[in-house]
Amino acid sequence: MEKLMGWFAVLAAAGTLGSAAGASGAHKSVLERHAGAGVVVMARDGEDGTARRAVANDAHLAFIEEVFERILVAGPLYAQDSRQVIGSLYVLDVKSLAEARELIEADPFYQAGVWTEIDYLPYLPAAGTWVGGTVW
Repeated sequence: MEKLMGWFAVLAAAGTLGSAAGASGAHKSVLERHAGAGVVVMARDGEDGTARRAVANDAHLAFIEEVFERILVAGPLYAQDSRQVIGSLYVLDVKSLAEARELIEADPFYQAGVWTEIDYLPYLPAAGTWVGGTVW
């Protein structure tokens, strides 16, 4: 976290935390411009997700342990009643959407068809206790 905050302090001082505007970053994505950027993955279960999870769970957990260094945080998503698992959330330490897709498609949950809808979104942590404050 200390290393991450150091990078954000440098980026904030340089005025590069906003859009890609500016001479040095005019055509770069947030993943290219910021050392602390990554990808958030929201994967929603299909109708038979619970049964498919049960079959693939042991292999999924073993996979998570194999790629642990590339995961900033991950876990199941629950329905609003907090009882039914409806998907998965990953915050990945990767430098491209293609790298995120490759990692997720290697997950046994993906291979077992647990998820029917997956969103990949570039992400820049900018505020909060995990970041250690704010980056501005």
